[in-house]
Amino acid sequence: MEILQAKKAAEAAKNDIYGKHEASKIELFERLQSTYTPEQLLQMNRTGYAVLSPAQRELVYGLSSPYNNSAALEDMRNVTDEDAHRTVRDTVRDVAAGRLRYEAKRGLVKLVAVQSRRLKRAIVLSPLSNVILVNDPVTVSQPLILSPVILSALINSPAIFGVVVLSPWLFIPVVLSPRIFSPVVLSPFMFVPVILTPLAFVPVILSPGIMNPFVLSPLVFSPFILSPQVMTPLILSPFALNPFIGTPNVLSPLILSPFVLSPLIFSPAYVSALVLSPYALSPAFQSTGAIFTSIASPSWLS
Repeated sequence: MEILQAKKAAEAAKNDIYGKHEASKIELFERLQSTYTPEQLLQMNRTGYAVLSPAQRELVYGLSSPYNNSAALEDMRNVTDEDAHRTVRDTVRDVAAGRLRYEAKRGLVKLVAVQSRRLKRAIVLSPLSNVILVNDPVTVSQPLILSPVILSALINSPAIFGVVVLSPWLFIPVVLSPRIFSPVVLSPFMFVPVILTPLAFVPVILSPGIMNPFVLSPLVFSPFILSPQVMTPLILSPFALNPFIGTPNVLSPLILSPFVLSPLIFSPAYVSALVLSPYALSPAFQSTGAIFTSIASPSWLS
């Protein structure tokens, strides 16, 4: 009898202090806490959270709850524990990376996406390995400085202002990832096939390369300056306003790649060929080379 009276007194005190509605919220969480299973308590101690069971979700969001939300309850019916854990991990990563932030408005706290312009920060002294970037223009548009990249891939990830400085690339296919205003400076690259990836205003400066074929990848205003190339063919990749300056090349044929206004200056070609690639207004100065063959590649004013 005394215990029952004490409970009633405690409930009355809650109502007096918080109001009936707020007191019902406290009671709800007390009831919820009493339903935790040993597995949930262990999970909470390990990770700081636990996934609610369907019955617990009904308790929190059901009709008799002060947090009643039938729409949310319906959305959660098909959510598995693995889905919940993955969502928590992704949310923590996005908050840490600055892609999400907390916003408080009228007493409600919610996560909102951060505008892309706020994410424009450089990746500095952060080597990258085994990273596959798919449909991720935000990340590839960040300047890359003193950050070597190896065994990775860029797929369908266009970049703008994605400057690369002192960051060598090794074994990185670039597919369907156009780049604009993204100079490459002092960044050697090896085994970097560029496929279906147009480049505009992407000068390559002091960046030698080996085995970097360009396939179906037009270039505009993307000069190679003091960047020798070995086994870097251009196949079905026309280019314009793309001078080669101080850039000798070896075993780097041009195949079905017409070009215009792209002079060769101190850029001899060795053991190479020009195949079915007409060109215009592209003179060669001090770029004689050796063992070079031109096949069905007429020139005009060159």
